[in-house]
Amino acid sequence: MTVGVWILGGLGNQMFQYAMAWSLSRRIGADVRLDLSGFKSYSLRRYALSAFGINADLWEGPSPISGRRMRLRDRWQSLADKGLAPKPGFRLVRERNFFFDPSIKNLNENCYLYGYWQSALYFDDFGGEIRRIFDPTRFAHSGVAAALADVEKPLSVSVHLRRGDYILSSKTQATHGLCEMDYYERAARLMRRCVPGCRFHIFSDDPYAASEMFSGWADALVMDSRSQEEDLLLMSHCQHHIIANSSFSWWAAWLDNSPECIVIAPRNWFTRSVLLRTPVLDLFPDDWILL
Repeated sequence: MTVGVWILGGLGNQMFQYAMAWSLSRRIGADVRLDLSGFKSYSLRRYALSAFGINADLWEGPSPISGRRMRLRDRWQSLADKGLAPKPGFRLVRERNFFFDPSIKNLNENCYLYGYWQSALYFDDFGGEIRRIFDPTRFAHSGVAAALADVEKPLSVSVHLRRGDYILSSKTQATHGLCEMDYYERAARLMRRCVPGCRFHIFSDDPYAASEMFSGWADALVMDSRSQEEDLLLMSHCQHHIIANSSFSWWAAWLDNSPECIVIAPRNWFTRSVLLRTPVLDLFPDDWILL
């Protein structure tokens, strides 16, 4: 059997998509095939999972979600499910909602996954193996050794400030919005009470903006600009985490499997208008604190 999966977006999104497909493939004894065709017309990001040594076979043939194919495939599958048409070679499985869909775990046939699948509930039964696949220690080298030793000290807290396309793309900003300074101030006050003497390590794709925003924090250090893989390594090795509304810092916190780890996440993962129609609670592990 085969599990095909649409891969697109930044590193964090790609990790969710692959974790979903890989876990499903393990349940049903299937191979994973990656559909990377979307990157041909997507200039913001590139395929990034190869940094983890992931070089699965590619989806063969045209992408089932391009042009009219997805509508025709939905219609064909609907008729097949009613016994009115022969079964297609694979089932197109579309993410209908942002919240966890438990029926996904009952799939047992050739399928193609189209969505973002942003919940650990899709792969929680393989959590240890997913952490090994995405183990960021592979990105450790002499150039980050000093910074790694610093963040591994007790009381370290990673703080993620996401800017980039959240600023540059009006469409992205209208969907996700930005974590404002009020969120970081409230999160820091709570973290200082929970972890007296903690020290904040600020990670951002805009270090200049981070330096401006956090200039009043005497217990903070804005980290140097590095590759996203190096940032993932350093963030995940901090002792506690204040994440942004970003799948990238979600993964940095989730990869830290320490039982003593405190994770604070923004309740407003999207803008208010999007939140009104998008339940997001399945995105967050139960022991994370939402502010």
